Amino acid sequence: MNPVRFFNRFLVAAICSLFFIPLNAQHFEVGLGLGPTAYNGDLSVHSGKDIFGNMHVNGTVFGKYYLSPYLNLGLSASYGRISGDDRYAETEELQIRNLNFQSDIIEMALRLEFNIIGFEPYNFRSPWSPYLFAGIGGFMFNPEAEYQGNLIELQPLGTEGQGLDLYPERNEYDLTQIVLPFGLGVKIALSEVFTLGFEVGYRHTFTDYLDDVSGDYVPYSVMLEERGEVVAALSDRRWEYLGVEPMDEMGSRGSRNGNDGYIFSVLTISYHFLDTGLGHSRQRRSKKSGCYTL
Repeated sequence: MNPVRFFNRFLVAAICSLFFIPLNAQHFEVGLGLGPTAYNGDLSVHSGKDIFGNMHVNGTVFGKYYLSPYLNLGLSASYGRISGDDRYAETEELQIRNLNFQSDIIEMALRLEFNIIGFEPYNFRSPWSPYLFAGIGGFMFNPEAEYQGNLIELQPLGTEGQGLDLYPERNEYDLTQIVLPFGLGVKIALSEVFTLGFEVGYRHTFTDYLDDVSGDYVPYSVMLEERGEVVAALSDRRWEYLGVEPMDEMGSRGSRNGNDGYIFSVLTISYHFLDTGLGHSRQRRSKKSGCYTL
């Protein structure tokens, strides 16, 4: 299913469910998490070598407001790194392309979470639940490439001819973009106030330039004349791999079929503020107490 269509359907279904689910368990939750990242784009081939070679760590802090045991609204701030490298490619053609990048990601997102079987940690009424989530947010990125032992920011260089009079249709891409996060996870109450969770979330973006790669090559001689030797070398790195003098050989540098995306998988620990006085939460306690036993 198209990610945007999935998000729209999920959002409509979640909002509609507000009219059918009793809002009698409101409370706040705050937490943090860590986990691995992954990237999907022109420099990814999804092999084991590629996935593990480009794996980095993301961290997140979040707050959630539980409208009911089934529905909560959350705000998150996340930081992570993604990368890609043609040296992990499985074909010689892509290895010869010889491109690489890395980018830090800073993300803020508002999301709606649906607990499939309901989640109520207090008194362990419903101490675990799988869940689905979808949301909307913004993120910042800045692709860099390693060249002669240094990291070079790629967006200002216009490596695919952005800003050149010869290519008026090639516009500079923005480093701040909208993102649609969605995914699934599971949560389990360790006690009435502490919850352990794990989720996998895909980020659908509206850019094909997370990796600074999307379209066709610009002739090396044009880049050399207009932007200089370093930009020309970073725009077409085939000659660096082959160890020959650069030539004006055209062709596809990347693919315009689909935008790039990234994945944040997160192991979370959180704390519930149950005694807020909202939704009769002060009446929650009974004789049952202690920790939940699997």
